[in-house]
Amino acid sequence: VLLIPACELAVRFLLNIIDADANEQVDKRFADVVDLVRRSLGEPEFHRAMLSKIETNALAEELGLRVPKQVLANRQDDVTEFGDEHGYPLVLKGEYGHAGNAVRICATAAEASAAYRDLGGNDGGQRLLVQQYIQGVVASQSSVAVSGQVLETVTLLKYLTHPAPMGPSSVLRRVDNPEAEQATRALLRRSGNSGFSAANFIIEHETNAAYFIELNPRPTPPCTVARLFGRDLFRALWCRLSGVAYERQVLAEHPETIALFPNEWLRDPHSQYLTRGYHDVPWDDPRLLKAYINGFVS
Repeated sequence: VLLIPACELAVRFLLNIIDADANEQVDKRFADVVDLVRRSLGEPEFHRAMLSKIETNALAEELGLRVPKQVLANRQDDVTEFGDEHGYPLVLKGEYGHAGNAVRICATAAEASAAYRDLGGNDGGQRLLVQQYIQGVVASQSSVAVSGQVLETVTLLKYLTHPAPMGPSSVLRRVDNPEAEQATRALLRRSGNSGFSAANFIIEHETNAAYFIELNPRPTPPCTVARLFGRDLFRALWCRLSGVAYERQVLAEHPETIALFPNEWLRDPHSQYLTRGYHDVPWDDPRLLKAYINGFVS
């Protein structure tokens, strides 16, 4: 049995249990619960580090993975000097955030200065990272692992996002990128990770090189649709926990695109991708579907 934290708050909640136990704040009667949490996360310090975009990139550099040129922005001048040396646009990131809410693409020095203040540099107390802007498309390498051993993995391009350009995926496309897959395997092996995760890369247009940018230690939408390409992450985990051999399926056909509900519907209610390819709607759960629709329509 494993616990699967499905969002950032759930990851933090489980980490708080580990911290409380380390400080002897958890009653011994709940030792089995603490053991379950530890087993579910793998190395807890990995998860805490992966919530930090700064620590994640430091680990990637330590492993020799391809990352954009980058520096810590401890002061406004660090951003200015980076822009002078590497040019614009550049990318400014807060240490913590999700769904692109702490990421700014800055086309000019003035935009970079405004983004630095907006993200809480200096007085805001948030550490910031400034990175070289890579011309390319974001790819998500979604995986499931136990104690650092990857059981199954798939690479999907963020073909469309909402809101653009840094928001969550709304349409996905399947690709093969050995560099992204190998880099993800190295990260998960080094960290001893257990459970689901999604490593994000920028696939450079001209070279197809995969630049690592972050890793989310939780399931993301691509995890659930990987089965459409014969890579069933959830079945792979079930097989491992049940002591059954897992075999990747070879499918004669697979969708060209996957529209994610409700994000593509929200982006464009008349989008061609809602009817072309595969639309990932929870038709088998009418109450959930109705709640989504009522929540967004109202």
